[in-house]
Amino acid sequence: MKVINRYTLIIFFALISFNHIAIAQCTKALKDAENEYEKGRLLDIPNNLEYCLNSNSFSKEETIRAYKLLTLVFIFSDQEKKAEEALIKLLKADPEHELQEQFDPAEIFYLYDKFNVDPIFRIGGRIGLNSSRVNVIDEFNVFSTNQVTRSYANRLGFTGELSIEKYLKKGIEINAGFQASISSFNVVDIATDFNAFGERTVIFSTDISESQLSLKLPVFVRYNLNYESKEGITPFVLAGTAFNYLLDARLIDSQRQGGTSRTANNVSLLVNNERKQYNVSAFLGAGVKFRSKRVHFFSIEARYEISFLNYVNPENRFSSSLSTFGLTYVPDNLSLNHLSILFGYTRSIYNPKKKKEYL
Repeated sequence: MKVINRYTLIIFFALISFNHIAIAQCTKALKDAENEYEKGRLLDIPNNLEYCLNSNSFSKEETIRAYKLLTLVFIFSDQEKKAEEALIKLLKADPEHELQEQFDPAEIFYLYDKFNVDPIFRIGGRIGLNSSRVNVIDEFNVFSTNQVTRSYANRLGFTGELSIEKYLKKGIEINAGFQASISSFNVVDIATDFNAFGERTVIFSTDISESQLSLKLPVFVRYNLNYESKEGITPFVLAGTAFNYLLDARLIDSQRQGGTSRTANNVSLLVNNERKQYNVSAFLGAGVKFRSKRVHFFSIEARYEISFLNYVNPENRFSSSLSTFGLTYVPDNLSLNHLSILFGYTRSIYNPKKKKEYL
C-alpha cells in the first residue's frame, strides 16, 4: 500500500510540473506569435497557437489576446470566414471587449461592426424584506353597540424574485418574471362598554396575526441613468404591474382576552373562501446598480406596491365561527400594499452573431 501511495504522489506531482511547463511554454508561444505578427509573418501563427487554445493552457487574459491576434491574422491573410470565427470566440471569452482606436486597425473595427455584440437578455434574481401596509376600504366589527377600537401594525416578510430582462435602447429595459412573497400583518381590537358606574371599561381585546403566501407575475419597465458607463454606479427608476395569486392565508398566533378566552394558530382562511385569491397590483421603485466584471450587476432597490382589489371576500365575511364568535373578529374590507427592499444580482447572457444584413 505504501508503494502505491508513493507512486500516486509521484504521478500527481509530475502532472503538476507538466502543467506548469505547458503553461510557461504557451505564454512564450503567444509572445512569439505577437512578435511574428509585428514583423508581418502571419503564416505559422494559427498553428503555433492551436495547441495552447485547445488545451486551455492560456490564462483568460492570454486567451483574449490569442483570439484577437488570430482575428487580425485571418483578416490580413484574406480568410474572412476564419476571421469571423475567431472574433466570435474572442467575444465569447470577453463579451464586452472594447476595441481601441489608437492601437487597433480599421479592418477589425469594420468586422466588429458586422456583429451583434450586446447581451441577448439578462437573468436577474432578487431577495429581500417586505412590510405590509393595510389600506382599509370599509370598516366592520362584531358589536354595533360597543365601541371597538381597531388598529393595524406592519410586520416584516420575505420576497424572492426571478426575472428575464431585455435591454431596448436609451437606457430602457423591460422585465418579466415571477415572485414569491411571504407577508403578514397584525390587527388589535379593543372593545369597551360602560359599567354600572358609567365608566367605560375594556370588556375584551383581540390580537390577530394574519399571514399570506403569494405568487406574483410582475412585468415592469426600468429606466437606467448613465447606462452606457462601463464603470461606477448606475441609478434607475422602475414602474410595473403584477398579477397576484394568493396561495395561502392563515390566522397565526391569534387570541382573545376577556370573556371566554380563545386562541387560534395555523388556521386556514381559504377553506371557506374568506379571502380572495386573485388580485392586481401596480408598483414604483428606484435603486442603483453596481457593475461586476463590467458585464454583470449587483443591485439594491426599494419598491412600493399598491393592490387594487379587496383582499377580503365580503360574501364569506361571517362564515368562520372561530373568527366571528370565538375571537369576536370580523375583517374590514381592505387592500394590502407592500414596501420592499430587494438585493439583486443580474447576469448577462451573450450570443454574438453576424447581423442579418451581412449574412
